[in-house]
Amino acid sequence: MINELILKFTKVYEVHSIPGRLRVKAPGLNLVEKYVNKNILDQFLERYLLKGVISVEVSFISNGILIYYRPDEINKDTIISFLNRLRVRIIELSKSDMESLDNQMIEKVYNDFRKEGYEFT
Repeated sequence: MINELILKFTKVYEVHSIPGRLRVKAPGLNLVEKYVNKNILDQFLERYLLKGVISVEVSFISNGILIYYRPDEINKDTIISFLNRLRVRIIELSKSDMESLDNQMIEKVYNDFRKEGYEFT
């Protein structure tokens, strides 16, 4: 599937940052909008913020993500690295059918990250 290839081989990258505020592009994000329920996304963004991240705003239209964070607790490179790993994990879980991407699958991703030592608020 071409959409899967785009997501798999593109990376989240920094567009602009100042301490405490990071704007990134996530190429292909607009392609997954039809597979991700906005309410589910908002719930998970609220529930699973990396420790030190204050808020995350996602724009499917611009493929952008705006992140506010505490620079004394987390740095932008850690955030970008996490976002790239998160994208790959979600793709791996939904290889056969992205339409099956649901709360349970996303919960599994975050549980795996917890086991790896990531902390969430």
